[in-house]
Amino acid sequence: MPVLKSKYIKDDIFKIIVENIPLPCVDMIAVRKVAKKYEIGIVIRKTGPEKDKYAIVGGIVRKGETIIQAMKRHLEDDLGLTSFEFIACDEFHPFFLQRYYHSEKAVDNSHGYDPTKDALTPIYLIKLTGTPKPKKQASNFIWISEKEIPSPKKTGYQTGISMKAAFKYLKSLPLALNEVL
Repeated sequence: MPVLKSKYIKDDIFKIIVENIPLPCVDMIAVRKVAKKYEIGIVIRKTGPEKDKYAIVGGIVRKGETIIQAMKRHLEDDLGLTSFEFIACDEFHPFFLQRYYHSEKAVDNSHGYDPTKDALTPIYLIKLTGTPKPKKQASNFIWISEKEIPSPKKTGYQTGISMKAAFKYLKSLPLALNEVL
């Protein structure tokens, strides 16, 4: 099925949608293993209200896109890659479901904050195929250990919550799955 392009929505209509409905999004956390320790890949945002903050790759799922198509589009847009492998999850079973709120007042230690919209976001652990080359919304891509998770003030969209969840989940995997990395 071909991916349908989003149609232009007038600003006033889009504002009503954003104020009343969480948008479907998808996020990915790249994972690798170095010296028997996990590292996750994060980006530094180049654009938007969370510019210069650390974040994970992802964004809106467009009408007509599958989750995998949206993942590939965001990977291509931000890292110049379209190939990846799922780690201990699949398209229908993300490792984590993150709720991002448009209002900082609704945020606690288990929910994210997005200054542009409310979003309901499945998050997937992936193994990248190829070397990331940051572009568009990403100015840099780095690998970090669990001890290097940036402070909440330095992470965009409060993605530190997802980063911590990723390390916790990875440590709980059976040994056989650990060998995939």
